[in-house]
Amino acid sequence: MNTDELLEILSNQTIQNKLTEYTGIKKLVAEKVFGGITLGYSDSSNLPPQILKSIDILHNLYIQLTYYKEKYTTFDYNLINNLFHDLSLSLIFGNDVFDENQEKYGNLINDLKNIGAKSYEGKAVDIGVIYCPDYYSFKQLKQLNIDIIELTEKKAIKELFDNEKPFLRLIDNESFAIIIDSTFNVTALARKKKSEKSINYIIEKQFTTYVTNKTHNELLDIYIKKIESLYEAIKDDERLEKIKGLYFEMTKDINNRPNYLYFSLKMGKINIYTKKDFVLTYFNGDWKLKPYNLINGVLANYLFEKNLHTLVFDNDDEESKIKIFNNLMDSIEFLSETLKRLSLSSTSTIFLINWESEFFKLINQNNENSPPMYLKAISSVDDTKQLNIKDIDYYSIKAISSVDGAVLLDPRLNILDFGATVNMTGSPDYQKTFGTGTKAARYASRNCLAIKISEDGDIYFFQQEELLAKI
Repeated sequence: MNTDELLEILSNQTIQNKLTEYTGIKKLVAEKVFGGITLGYSDSSNLPPQILKSIDILHNLYIQLTYYKEKYTTFDYNLINNLFHDLSLSLIFGNDVFDENQEKYGNLINDLKNIGAKSYEGKAVDIGVIYCPDYYSFKQLKQLNIDIIELTEKKAIKELFDNEKPFLRLIDNESFAIIIDSTFNVTALARKKKSEKSINYIIEKQFTTYVTNKTHNELLDIYIKKIESLYEAIKDDERLEKIKGLYFEMTKDINNRPNYLYFSLKMGKINIYTKKDFVLTYFNGDWKLKPYNLINGVLANYLFEKNLHTLVFDNDDEESKIKIFNNLMDSIEFLSETLKRLSLSSTSTIFLINWESEFFKLINQNNENSPPMYLKAISSVDDTKQLNIKDIDYYSIKAISSVDGAVLLDPRLNILDFGATVNMTGSPDYQKTFGTGTKAARYASRNCLAIKISEDGDIYFFQQEELLAKI
């Protein structure tokens, strides 16, 4: 397939709509450049390009399209769901999904889907599967704080669960998970150690820590460059050298990326943690790409702009700037993980982030006269300050998020209020936006960054009444 043919297919509205649905980012733009084609997003000016680059799927998509054209002579848009099924498999297992054993990859997904549709004594089956394709990935897994129990006999996943029914309850993804090899045979059990975190927490943490650290470094690079440009503009060479010197002290380790894959199946939905910077989900025959690192990117991109002047000019000590940055990043990373967990628990809520006074004209706050007693839930023990998002645990945030209305945060992510409602007087109809809460979040985003989590787990980011991303 030549460049012009690929460009024509990528410019097709059907493909663009599918890519928007698949990635959650609208308006794909494919442009011809020297040596090939580049893929970008025209309406993503408020998203960091470094973060967007991490979800570039063009190379894999090009291989799939080339394969389909060779197989069917011309590309048939009626096969678009098949195309994205195969694209997803290639993002999980690599582009060898088209070798002579390609059926085994699709069969694994089908087997997991069918197991997830089962029940044991009236309870849904939730399982965890760790795929170790080689000795090195298995060795890396054994270094985690879990027990590995090798089986005396290898068995195919389907055979294991069909022949030994107790495994349907035993492999709960909390106390036990199964480990499979390159042939997808079960070779071992992973067991939670006494007084330790659950299996799914420990495994997911390996993937999220790597991606979070990598994203931290990419955002740090953006932050440092912004400060450097300001110092260069005022010709402050001394501060410029200091901030460059501190850069390497602030970077985080990214040398421990998992070499295994992890399939987490809950309530019929399969979440797949891959060697990419995103999670793939499969539910009811539909594939979605979940670039959770975009949460960090959207938050940081917005909050850097809000805090940049204070960070640069209100602190003489360069180390103070670094401390503020690190505190802000810690809050961003905690909020990002919280949003993800709220999404996975299907907790419907709204977060609104801003400090501008115009913003509060849209909000019917709870504390116009005397603050209600329940707002004590977000104050410090000595009642001297509001809590920061990172100073309160996930379950407390989930509790305040479940109260009708929005959680209000300032640009340092201090919690200002919860249960606040958006005054929708004079708001547009937003015909393509559905749900009262989603419309309220979109309207509030005129003066803030608005985040809406829907009951089905989707996370919407709105700014200036436009959708930035849907994860």
